[in-house]
Amino acid sequence: MSKINFDKKLLKHIATLARIDLTPAEVDTYQDQISRVIEHIDRLSKVDTTNIKPTFQVTDTKNIFNASLTCHLPVKSAISTARSTHKNFIVVPASLKK
Repeated sequence: MSKINFDKKLLKHIATLARIDLTPAEVDTYQDQISRVIEHIDRLSKVDTTNIKPTFQVTDTKNIFNASLTCHLPVKSAISTARSTHKNFIVVPASLKK
């Protein structure tokens, strides 16, 4: 990872792009905090992970869906309280213009 010089000028530029008004005190505070976060990420990027398998779930949670307990709401019940229906579908006002 390349070393990023996160100075006050860059912070002000990003704040301008995001349309965020920062006070001089906020610029000082955020510049210091973001610089420390970038340094930490830079340290993490140096860790050797060549023999580490990618992880998508770290809590060992399993799918707890029980196929024998499935139940489906009958269509008639599902549409019974709708103001307007058409061929077993609920009709709603259009949200986009043609």
